[in-house]
Amino acid sequence: MRRREGTIQESLATLQRLERQYRHQPQELRLKALRLLKEEPSRTLQEVAALLGRSYRTLQRWWSTYQQQGLAGLLHVSKGGGQRPVRIGQKGLRELQQRLQQDGFADLKEIQRFLQEHFGVSYSLSGVWYLVRIKLKAKLKTGRPRSVQQDLQAMEAFKKTVWRRWRIGRSGHKMRHVSA
Repeated sequence: MRRREGTIQESLATLQRLERQYRHQPQELRLKALRLLKEEPSRTLQEVAALLGRSYRTLQRWWSTYQQQGLAGLLHVSKGGGQRPVRIGQKGLRELQQRLQQDGFADLKEIQRFLQEHFGVSYSLSGVWYLVRIKLKAKLKTGRPRSVQQDLQAMEAFKKTVWRRWRIGRSGHKMRHVSA
């Protein structure tokens, strides 16, 4: 096993104090690794990795960061990832939002075709949904489904008779039964 090069500059008390300060944070294990190495200089990175339940490669990376950037570099934990920029760009997003507000689209496939024709970008349907629903916070507006077999005259008759009587009965007026 290869011996680690370099020494730890911070005192044991400082490392213990920082370990308490960063309790339940990603930095806590990094500080614990330094403390374990400081307490017993003969320990290897492999042994510390096993004690902390981390991979040897992780300990190598932490040690390298400490050697190159010091304690401040080791304590800096990047947020990682970040968001991928939208393939149609900000101008494209504005244009899509404007089109959604003015004319609208019938469905996601229509938006997919629009993006392909106007921007030359191919999105999956789930990608289109994410773009519209999450990025633009828009909803596709659709009307209520109507049966092709509905009878408009029967609907009008219902509205004039049955529906009207039901509404009057519910409005608080009591209907009196008139006997003849």
